[in-house]
Amino acid sequence: MPILWKQVAYKREGKCNKKGEIYIMENKAEIEIGLDYDSVDIVFESILPELSDSPSKRSEIELKMDGNSLRICICTDDVVMLRASLNTWLRLIKTACDMVEIVDK
Repeated sequence: MPILWKQVAYKREGKCNKKGEIYIMENKAEIEIGLDYDSVDIVFESILPELSDSPSKRSEIELKMDGNSLRICICTDDVVMLRASLNTWLRLIKTACDMVEIVDK
């Protein structure tokens, strides 16, 4: 299952609302990952519960499904957290894709 992705990261200033609190977030990464049309639904549903179990309040994550691709938007207040969040979410998606591939065999 090929994973195609592009990353657009840029610095910005603004406010992100998280659980009723206002945070100043400066770093943002948007990632679009193209998946097989049959598996995008399964991968999306398998990683969706991770949104409610965020271990840190230093980042805000948006996860969307658009056709046969997943879109992830990560907004953080520092570069270290941006890197950590990117690693976490890319690893979660890769693991879910690997599991779909194993089950399909």
